[in-house]
Amino acid sequence: MTKRIIFFIVLISIFLIQSVSAYYLPSARTITESTVQAFVDIFEPILEAVFGGTSYSSYLVFEKLLLFLILLGVVYVAVGWIPMFEEQKFVRWIVAIIVPLLGVRFLDEGWLLTIILQYQVLAIVLTSILPFLIYFFFLQNVGSDYSSVRKIGWILFIVVYLGLWSTVENAAYSSIYFWTMVVSFVFLLFDGTIHNYYLNQQMKASGSRNRWEHIAKLRRDINELTNDIRLGNVPNRQGERIIKQKQKQIQWLMKHS
Repeated sequence: MTKRIIFFIVLISIFLIQSVSAYYLPSARTITESTVQAFVDIFEPILEAVFGGTSYSSYLVFEKLLLFLILLGVVYVAVGWIPMFEEQKFVRWIVAIIVPLLGVRFLDEGWLLTIILQYQVLAIVLTSILPFLIYFFFLQNVGSDYSSVRKIGWILFIVVYLGLWSTVENAAYSSIYFWTMVVSFVFLLFDGTIHNYYLNQQMKASGSRNRWEHIAKLRRDINELTNDIRLGNVPNRQGERIIKQKQKQIQWLMKHS
């Protein structure tokens, strides 16, 4: 009973605090906006003085700052490869700061917008190709034993992008959907060849040059793991699960060799 009373009092207190805050205190959004604006008012004139932004709007000054930070990191790493600067960290920092600062300070608006456009293209390409890559590796692993599963997955992917391509009105979006659909169709047609190449790359990554060498490696792993289970180095359940996975890989390789 006492706990219920305390809980009820806490709820009433929260309600009263919120009610009072609504009348007498500014909202959290207002406080955040005021804080951000205060930082902008303080640092914007400094950035304009450092990067020469008097002829630019404030958002381009911020873009100059970002470009400067990128160049700072690149120049610092590059200077580190020069023998005379290897042990001179202070001098390296001076060079790494002054070189990009000179470049960015005298960068006119046309060149700056051109550079920003390239980063926009990079962002569009990366964000466009990322879903395709995620889906590709998903199909290669989930449907590794069944080509029909992979083909059905590619067909569904094509159908989805076909719907997006046929309904979108923006020309740029339409091009992305169309070419993604075309690449997916190519992957569907050459699914077997692509999957074999994918498996060969996995085998090379594990140190095997061909299927039979990889099968021999898997069998050695199974023998070593069986011995570890017998000695108690590996728990029985986890060891048996790993052995089953390796045996499945051997069966698949034997079937497709």
